[in-house]
Amino acid sequence: MSQQELQKDFLKFWNHISLRTIDETLIVLKGHLLLEDLMREYCASRVQHEKYLEEAKLSFLQLTHLVKAFHKYQPPEWVWAALKKVNGLRNKLAHKLIPIDYEKSRDEFIDFVKKASKSETDMFSVFTHKIEQLAMAIFIAHTALSVSLRFEPKGLLSLNLLLDEAKNDDAVS
Repeated sequence: MSQQELQKDFLKFWNHISLRTIDETLIVLKGHLLLEDLMREYCASRVQHEKYLEEAKLSFLQLTHLVKAFHKYQPPEWVWAALKKVNGLRNKLAHKLIPIDYEKSRDEFIDFVKKASKSETDMFSVFTHKIEQLAMAIFIAHTALSVSLRFEPKGLLSLNLLLDEAKNDDAVS
């Protein structure tokens, strides 16, 4: 995992998401697109012919499952659940002019990420507005996914993981 790749993901996120916006729909739609873009980029890096991946026109949920299937080092389980919740928020906003129970789903998503990410510092406490907390929750999910997808063990860690795999393979046999 290179520092430049993580920095690129960080900058890309905050170049498209502004904490100053008052448009919550924009936060959700752009956050969803940034998560989707991260997963598409990862999948494209794992296939021989990217063109066919693009032609498949995979949905967000299908793409999530494909990333799960491709990725050896899975992020914490809460990341997948957070992606599903963001997708639910996006669908509520994209398919209904006045979405039913959107605020409830949004608040559940924020609370879920707060609890699941178990950060040492409460990054949410500095934000008093729901829209800021929403942006931060999507950012945390995006960052956790980015770190996981870009993780490439090196040196002793790589050797240790290979040994663990061999032990697990022996146990299964």
